[in-house]
Amino acid sequence: MDSKTLKALQFFYDRGPTPFLKLSNYLNEFSAEYRYLLATGMIERTHCGQMVEVTIAGRDAYERNNPSSKVNVISWIAIVLQFLNMILSPHDYSIPQMIKDCIGKIFNQIS
Repeated sequence: MDSKTLKALQFFYDRGPTPFLKLSNYLNEFSAEYRYLLATGMIERTHCGQMVEVTIAGRDAYERNNPSSKVNVISWIAIVLQFLNMILSPHDYSIPQMIKDCIGKIFNQIS
């Protein structure tokens, strides 16, 4: 899925069920992507065409391609590397002290 289609899917995903008339102003930017998402069944028009909703397939596709899920993996890799760095460092830390320091650094990175 290319970035513009993902951006269009995120647009519909974030809005939830939306009246089609409210979307008509935004569809100039996403017209090709809107037609593609509609044709592939990732979004659908419900209530006699009055509403636009993301389908279950669209939610799955969005969650699979969501960039934040990739950032989450990168965060976990950074946490593991931080922990390994503390274990392999030449300091004379006890195991509980290393875990305490690692948890403190993790919370500092997250916030």
